[in-house]
Amino acid sequence: MNLLERVLTLLRANLSVVVENADDPEKALKQLILDMRNQLVQVKTQVATAIAEGIKLQKRQQECQATAQTWVQKARQAVQQGNDEVARDALSRYNDLTRQATHFQQLKQEQDRLVTTLRVALRQLEEKIAEVQTSAEVLETRKRNALIQQRVLDALNNRPEQDANGRDAGQSASENNTNGSSESLPKRPKQPRQSDTDQLDANVPLHLTTSGELDLEKLKRLLNSD
Repeated sequence: MNLLERVLTLLRANLSVVVENADDPEKALKQLILDMRNQLVQVKTQVATAIAEGIKLQKRQQECQATAQTWVQKARQAVQQGNDEVARDALSRYNDLTRQATHFQQLKQEQDRLVTTLRVALRQLEEKIAEVQTSAEVLETRKRNALIQQRVLDALNNRPEQDANGRDAGQSASENNTNGSSESLPKRPKQPRQSDTDQLDANVPLHLTTSGELDLEKLKRLLNSD
């Protein structure tokens, strides 16, 4: 398989098929890029070689044409001198050189077509490499995003559950236990202060007081105030 056939094979590569059939799509695309870059170097070398060869062919054509002109001049001089034998020999050399020049011209044209084909293949190969690189970057980005999402999910799954107030479950349970314990204990009645008792006794009529001892204290204070 020559260079152009290898390049055409790479250019025909279906990236979707490569990705679907590969165990590691990212690795497969990187290998494809590597192969294409190797062929790209060879194509560039071949283009330079073909251009140089075309220049040589053109130079040979020009040399043959120039030499042929000298022989035709000799043939004319021989005819003017009446030397037909020399004229025929000179014309024979002229014709040979003209045929060689035509042959080099044809080779030069073929070489130019080859250079054009190689340049087209080079451009298409560069575009294909850019396409494969884009596909590889997309796969790499998707893989990286999937890894980030998985890490976020793992972090959320390992995070303590929170109640409606934003407290984690352990803190809420601890507070609930503390509140439950305090609520389960009987509440001690609030003991009125002396000033509160005096204010209450002063404002409440004597007959509304339910405690006999309190009535006595009230009575004593009324007597002292008189």
